[in-house]
Amino acid sequence: MGNNKGVIENDKNPFSCDPWIAQGGEFNDVRRKLLPALFGKDERAIRTKFSVFDGTSLAFIAIRWGYARWVDGKIEATEKWMNEQQK
Repeated sequence: MGNNKGVIENDKNPFSCDPWIAQGGEFNDVRRKLLPALFGKDERAIRTKFSVFDGTSLAFIAIRWGYARWVDGKIEATEKWMNEQQK
């Protein structure tokens, strides 16, 4: 079973749900490749234009582990993401 660490509060991560929190999913290479498509999208777009795997679940995990953040109703890249992209 996973852990409860990371950004899981609904006001900071609107994609949070208990089963995903418990799973503790990793931010892997597949998710790294898919994440840029979500930047700048609002919750409605993420929920309707993407599958659960490459939309809501990806958004949750990226926010949870600090690669993205929820700002003014949209997902955006964090400094952690930008720094890793420069490597």
